[in-house]
Amino acid sequence: WDCPADCSYVCMWLMERSRPSDAGPVQKYYGKWPFRRWMGMQEPAAVLFSLLNLAAHAHCLARFVAARGGGYPYRWLWGGYMALSINAWLWSAVFHSRDTRLTERLDYFSAALLIFFNLFLCLVRTARLRSAAAMLAAAAPLAAFLASHFRFMLLVLFDYAYHVKVCIAAGAAQSALWLGWAAATAPAGRRHLLAFILLVNACMALEVLDFPPLWHALDAHSLWHAATAPLVYLFYQFIVADVAPATATSPSPSPAAKAKHNLQRAAAFINHGR
Repeated sequence: WDCPADCSYVCMWLMERSRPSDAGPVQKYYGKWPFRRWMGMQEPAAVLFSLLNLAAHAHCLARFVAARGGGYPYRWLWGGYMALSINAWLWSAVFHSRDTRLTERLDYFSAALLIFFNLFLCLVRTARLRSAAAMLAAAAPLAAFLASHFRFMLLVLFDYAYHVKVCIAAGAAQSALWLGWAAATAPAGRRHLLAFILLVNACMALEVLDFPPLWHALDAHSLWHAATAPLVYLFYQFIVADVAPATATSPSPSPAAKAKHNLQRAAAFINHGR
């Protein structure tokens, strides 16, 4: 904390303590509710819950990498989703530890990058796109819009309300695609996918609501972070079910089949020598 930021924090609490009890609801300062910092962290509850989400995604990524998956064409997409989730929750923890111009942008833009990558993943998976050209056709408009959005936020106007609307719209489109695909194809792990979509959208109310923090620590945003951490494992169950049919190991060949295969290879080798 530099001197001006620390002075702002101290003055905020001097004003809060001097407010009469009948002065009305708690006020925001510099656009934020008054939080009690702990160990230098500006919003310790939000930091803790962001790190819980990060740990959940890191755990699932480690399990996903360790599992076999050579025959599954979308493995890299799920790996990318988990890696970008870890990145987004890392910058969320940093931003809630200390709100600066840089940490704010890293948090918001990392979250937007994750949301738009998830929309791309959803398009690829539900449409079963395989070729590089088809994936590029799906990615290009999303990447162009996201780049334009970042440019507007950085160079024209850093509009938080507009940013939230963009992210909610991309998330709603993704949810609609998953629901339509699940209803039409009845994929493996459908109940986990449906439960995840239902619960994560229900929890979204916490992101939209805004109320003064309980005990100067728990506001709606931090509770939203707390609610999403266990849902990581619910979505991971769907990923496992989606990968499983393609990665099931084939039965081991019988000794007779192995001997036949070895004879064929020997005959091919001899014929090649001739």
